Amino acid sequence: MYKKLANQLEISENNAEVFSIMIADIDDFKLFNDQYGHACGDQVLLETSLIIQSHINERGTVSRWGGEEFLIFLPKTTEIAARELAESLRNKINDHLFTYENFDLQIRLTLGVAAYEEEQSISSIINKADQKLLIGKRKGKNQVVS
Repeated sequence: MYKKLANQLEISENNAEVFSIMIADIDDFKLFNDQYGHACGDQVLLETSLIIQSHINERGTVSRWGGEEFLIFLPKTTEIAARELAESLRNKINDHLFTYENFDLQIRLTLGVAAYEEEQSISSIINKADQKLLIGKRKGKNQVVS
């Protein structure tokens, strides 16, 4: 992911090409591990990652960003377009029926969105998306903040 982001940063600096980053976090993930066990948590992570990847499709790249977070890179995507994509992804997760053994699980995502601005570093863009994610978490979760 870092190689892709570094390549995109160079392109953006030379050609004023826009790109966006999203950080998605599974809300209350610890509860799945605590209530149903780590095998359940692993299944939630896997199934969520597959949904994210299929929803992003060829528009971008998805990687795990630690714990229950995913970093999503969207080349040639404005912040407005990334926010719309994040909202549709959030709704897709909300509407998906997750099951583990005989239990139906409600999975929710909070997403932070940030776009490249002139002379920003990769870490500052990621940090901006992460700060937006934290705002969404503090404001009640299951939302998109850009």
